[in-house]
Amino acid sequence: MNLRQNALAGVIPAEMGQLTKLEHLDIADNRLVGRVPPELGQMQAQQALDLSRNYLVGEIPVELSGLTALERMSLNSNVQAGTIPESLGDIEGLRELKLGNNRMTGTISVDLTGPESLAELQVSGNRLTGCLPWPTADEDIPKVDKDWNTA
Repeated sequence: MNLRQNALAGVIPAEMGQLTKLEHLDIADNRLVGRVPPELGQMQAQQALDLSRNYLVGEIPVELSGLTALERMSLNSNVQAGTIPESLGDIEGLRELKLGNNRMTGTISVDLTGPESLAELQVSGNRLTGCLPWPTADEDIPKVDKDWNTA
C-alpha cells in the first residue's frame, strides 16, 4: 500500500496491524504524528515498512521485531527517541534498516548488527554513542551511515 506524499495527518491507526497479509506499507512524507502503534508488529506478511519523514515520536516498539518477513524498515527523519531495540536484530531477512535523523540514544547493540542479510544500516543524525560492536565492523555491512551522532 503506497500512501506516500498524500498530506495524511493524525495518528497511525492501531487497526492497521490487522492487515496481516499486507506486504508493503509506505506512508512516508506525510504529516503523521504520535507513536508508532505496537500493533504494526502483527503484520506478519510485511516485507517493507516505510514511515519516514513524518512527525512520529517515542520509542520504536519492540513488537516490530515480530515482523519476521521484513526486509526493509525506514523510520528516518521523525522524532523517534529512546534506544534502538536490540530485538530488531532478530529479524533474519532484514536487509535495510534506516533510523537516521531522529533523537535516538544509547549504543548500537551487537544484536542489532547480527543479521547476516543486513546490507544497509543508517543511524546518522541521532544521539548515539560508541562504535559498531566488534566483531561487526563497517566492512561487514556494505553500506553504513553513522555520522553526525552527538551525545
